[in-house]
Amino acid sequence: MALASLVTACLLTAMAASVEASPSTTRILKGKVSCLDCDAAYDLSEIVVMVKCEKAGKVVTATTAKDGGFATELPSDECEARLGGGRNQLYAARKDMVAEIVRVGDGSGSGDVYGTSTPLAFCSGCRCRSIGSDGGKQCKAAARKFGSSKTFDLPLPPEWGLAPSSYYFPFFPIIGIP
Repeated sequence: MALASLVTACLLTAMAASVEASPSTTRILKGKVSCLDCDAAYDLSEIVVMVKCEKAGKVVTATTAKDGGFATELPSDECEARLGGGRNQLYAARKDMVAEIVRVGDGSGSGDVYGTSTPLAFCSGCRCRSIGSDGGKQCKAAARKFGSSKTFDLPLPPEWGLAPSSYYFPFFPIIGIP
């Protein structure tokens, strides 16, 4: 009786292992990002590309190499790639930041190979022509480093011996106003 259950357990384990070891089709996304106003020696490494798929709950990310190429595994067929950012400020038009993912071909037995339908492109400066007509607005916003840091100071009588009110309330809180 014990021998029969042992043989059954071994057979079930062997079948489960063979099912897991069977080759499954993997979906690999291979793509490249490009800089529109950079010179040829510009380092395109460490730019994050985010991939969101319809049937998957989480976002898959890929980091580019020095030439701007990236590769990642896709959880589903219907996906969209988005330019995430990098170590330097990137400027891009909305049409250049997002690309649908399409099937390019078979990857010689290793699975399906996918690519982006439109190139993912960005600019290194805000005065790039591809950004469009509102590029000037973005440059003005980028020129302002910080806003006003003025605090308000309520006059307290000196005989109270207290520090200025700006030490207690460094900003004027607005609470409860929708």
